[in-house]
Amino acid sequence: MTTVKRLAPLAAATLLGLLSVPLAATSASAAPQTPPELKVMPLGDSITAGYQSSTSNGYRAPLLQLVAQQSRYTVNFVGSARSGSMADPDNEGHSGYEIQGIRNGIDGWLAAAHPDVVLLHIGVNDLNNGDNTSTAANRVEDLVNRIFTDQPNVTVVVQGLIPTTTGVPAKAAMPSMVTTYNDQVRQWSAQQQAAGRHLSFVDAPALTPQQMADGLHPNDAGYSRLAQAFSVPLDQAFTNGWVVGGAPTPVTTPVRPARTVVADFNGDGKQDVAGIDANSNMRLYPGDGAGHVGGGSDMLGSTGLWANFRAIAAGDFNGDGKQDIAGIDANDNLNLYTGDGAGHLGGGGAMLGTNGAWANFKAIAAGDFNGDGKQDIAGIDANNNMRLYTGDGQGHVSGGGAMLGTNGAWANFKAIAAGDFNGDGKQDVAGIDANDNLNLYTGDGAGHLGGGGAMLGTNGAWVNFRSVMGGDLNGDGKQDIAGIDANNDLKLYTGDGQGHVGGGSAMLPGSGLWAGF
Repeated sequence: MTTVKRLAPLAAATLLGLLSVPLAATSASAAPQTPPELKVMPLGDSITAGYQSSTSNGYRAPLLQLVAQQSRYTVNFVGSARSGSMADPDNEGHSGYEIQGIRNGIDGWLAAAHPDVVLLHIGVNDLNNGDNTSTAANRVEDLVNRIFTDQPNVTVVVQGLIPTTTGVPAKAAMPSMVTTYNDQVRQWSAQQQAAGRHLSFVDAPALTPQQMADGLHPNDAGYSRLAQAFSVPLDQAFTNGWVVGGAPTPVTTPVRPARTVVADFNGDGKQDVAGIDANSNMRLYPGDGAGHVGGGSDMLGSTGLWANFRAIAAGDFNGDGKQDIAGIDANDNLNLYTGDGAGHLGGGGAMLGTNGAWANFKAIAAGDFNGDGKQDIAGIDANNNMRLYTGDGQGHVSGGGAMLGTNGAWANFKAIAAGDFNGDGKQDVAGIDANDNLNLYTGDGAGHLGGGGAMLGTNGAWVNFRSVMGGDLNGDGKQDIAGIDANNDLKLYTGDGQGHVGGGSAMLPGSGLWAGF
């Protein structure tokens, strides 16, 4: 006891000395750690792309809102497609695709994006189209197997198909087909999870008629419920440690392609420029035939009608001798606005149905590519292939054949333009490639392209150009290129009739006047 008493004063002094040393910052006062980012790939068909939602965001925007209500992780959507008005529009939603279409593209999409989580909703087109419906669930199982083969550590969340809604038109056989499909995929997913795979199945909500836009697609209210269904297993996957995420991806703002075209819209024999301005109005800038434009008048009111149009092309699509404009609207449909030959537009009829078939097209251009005297549409699709949609001369297009293979050769092209740039009487395509060079792909007059030669060197001179347009803008009978450059000025590059361009003069005096187009 005596020994303890003698040590007590020493212990007290030592404790006081320790307390006099400044303590390190506690965890409560430390700078908060940045939560991990989960790279999430929304994968599927037009529902994933957001068709029939007012903003084309679908379930993706409300899902991000739900994620934002917690602070343990963030979500970065990944994918080769972009749709919707949201700040993070990346996804792999491919309108009209059946399961096999997704299976065909999945290897490349996964290799490019390396997602932590895949949110899969697919199969309704197989059932609605009557395509081997009894084996549809087997095909989705094969798709999921392939995802895990490509990325063994990925987490996959499968949301079942939306049960057929009472009172909403649909095929009579759909309710039983959806039930059978969901039951099989649900059971298989549970077996795979028990075997150790990070796979979960969640039932889709039974939407009310007020939450459906048509027999297959939700409206905004319905998409919000799909988001709620996905949010629970996504959060659980993080809680379970299936997915840990990583450092946040630096935010980059891609250069938005300008929506501009060249044609003789006012019937004076000179090539004009039309485009959607910052207020979402279509404006006409008449050409003088000497490489300049002026004016800036409305072609179809000033009410912002062209908001969320993603691409436009000009041509005489209905065969009346007047130049029209075709455009991919906010619902991913290609619409025709007919010209009156005096600089105004009207109409707005569908050129190829109203099923969102143009979702994730990156650019379109117009010309008579197959030599039948009717204006066609060429476009870079979601798989980065150039597709030809032949015109009937009455305002409609059809087809969709490949113009230069199906190997994704047009990936990262920034803009395209059509015209007879080499003077052989056949329509070609010029485009700014991934290296910021303007390349010429010559047409054969039968709907195909070849080549890929530089039109103005290979030094990346077209970096940050937001559009290119083809037309004889200086009246010399040769096809030129006009483009909006990095300074938002409209520049003219005159053609030599042999596939090359030169120059780079201003077409409308002023600085940065084309910002917002």
